[in-house]
Amino acid sequence: MTSAAVTQQLATYTLVWSAAFLVLRFVIFRRFSATFSNVVVSWGHAVVAMLICAPAIDWAHPFSNYGGVTSPAQLNALTISLAYFIYDSIACELIEHDLPNLLHHLATILGLCVGVFQRFSGPELCVCLVLMELSSPCLHSRTIFKELGMKDTGIAFANDMAFGLTFMFCRLLVGPFVVYHCLTSTTSSNVVKVGATGIQVVSLFWAWQIVSVIRHKAKKRKAAAKKDT
Repeated sequence: MTSAAVTQQLATYTLVWSAAFLVLRFVIFRRFSATFSNVVVSWGHAVVAMLICAPAIDWAHPFSNYGGVTSPAQLNALTISLAYFIYDSIACELIEHDLPNLLHHLATILGLCVGVFQRFSGPELCVCLVLMELSSPCLHSRTIFKELGMKDTGIAFANDMAFGLTFMFCRLLVGPFVVYHCLTSTTSSNVVKVGATGIQVVSLFWAWQIVSVIRHKAKKRKAAAKKDT
């Protein structure tokens, strides 16, 4: 596929993600906030990204061929996710004014551009996407539960626990192996190496925050249970 064709495909996917938000915001979820509709789009991307990245990964050797040529399946998966992150970067700025998340997205976009336009580092980028997005449905569900007035319910607490466990598994157990193999690869892009290292460092901070939130909610639920008895 030529660069022009990839660019056209990227523009099309970006419009699709944007159109999905507009339909959700102004047709399906009109009574909810713009953030709610954006989170639903993000939830959908997390599922789509995992479904299209998983078949493009060599699960028999998930830490090999880093810096290798991007396969057609990987190219399609990375292009769809790159389009989403372009859309969501604009949404973060216009809807939420979330600078940290915007910077995170920009770093992700730079890494994905390597796989899409330079056509290498596809293997590790697909693995990174799966690890990043595996905990995302639970993360986005937290916002959905909050807007639905369900943030203190049992299902919301179970979702928090699932989010914490999947995040810790992906970012703290598997993530360091991915970063190590990226850094030791002689062909992996320097942009990908810097991005993977940065996300790993940030993940440590986020992990501490997640543990703090879950502990606070657990204590709150315990206190409420004692009060009821």
